Parts: sequence; C-alpha cells; structure tokens
Amino acid sequence: MNWRVVLYCLLGGLPLTIAALGAGHFPWFWLSGILMAGAFVPIALFGPRTALGQFAVTAPTLLIVTALCTWSEAVLFFPKFREQETRDLFSSIVMYLIFAGILAVLARLLKLSKATDVPVTHRSFFGVAIAVILSGFAYVLYYLVFGSITYQFFTKAYYPDAQQTVMRIGVLWFWGI
Repeated sequence: MNWRVVLYCLLGGLPLTIAALGAGHFPWFWLSGILMAGAFVPIALFGPRTALGQFAVTAPTLLIVTALCTWSEAVLFFPKFREQETRDLFSSIVMYLIFAGILAVLARLLKLSKATDVPVTHRSFFGVAIAVILSGFAYVLYYLVFGSITYQFFTKAYYPDAQQTVMRIGVLWFWGI
C-alpha cells in the first residue's frame, strides 16, 4: 500500500477528533475519522486534480450523507433532543466542512491525484438511466439487509419507540424520508 494513502487516512482522520474535545474518547473519534478518510481515497486518487475540485466533491457528500441524514434521524427518533437540533446541525456542518477541506488539501499536498491515459468511457443516456435505477435498487436491497441486521442485533436498544414512531408518521412517509 502506498505510504501517502496511509498518511492521508491518518492525518485526514484528525479533524473528527474535534468532537472528542467535548465528548472525550479521542482514539474512537480518530479511528472513525481514519475510516471516513479511507472512504474518500478513490476521490483523492481518481477525482479532480485541484484542492477546490476535491472539496467540491467531498463536502456535499459529507454534508448530505452524514450531517443531514444523521441529524434528521435524531430529530425523528429522539424528540427529547429537539431543543438542541439547530445547534447540532450547524456544529456537524462546520466539522464536516473542516474535514472536507483538510482532505482536499491533503490530497493535493500528498500528490495523490494520478494522471491517466485511459480514455473515459461514455455511456448513452439510456445506459446511464438504467445504471442509476439498478444502483438505486441495489442500495435499497443492501440497506434492507444490512440495516435490519444492524438494527436487530446492535441498535434496537437505542430506539425503543422506533416502531411507534414509524407508525405515527406513516410507513410510506418513513420510506420516503
């Protein structure tokens, strides 16, 4: 494995330790940051070559998948924390913007972006539409299988009123969310 990729993950994980300043558990926050930075290695290697381009790809992913989805789940399933919801959303947005910025700068400083002579394969509109639809079905299938395993064996205790909450908002609306 390339030492620069390892360094990217190790240093890239440090911004998530910002949360450890208030919560403690520095090693766990750093480990989660290392794993998240590892998820962005393909973008660092094969994505945009500029730091701004790297940031433009990484930041929306982090903001939508982590900050917004996690925040909306907390608002939905933990109503007792609603008075802190705005603060929690904005603090996670700031932390993930810092994280995306550091990953973008690290990718540039470590020269992870690789030039390639392989031509980009262009698909037809129909081919892209089919790929997107199939990817959506695959995502739902993976989510149902692995999400149900995770819920049943690991997180069910943290969501004691989950079934009542889902029934209260309606199953169709829940899946729409």
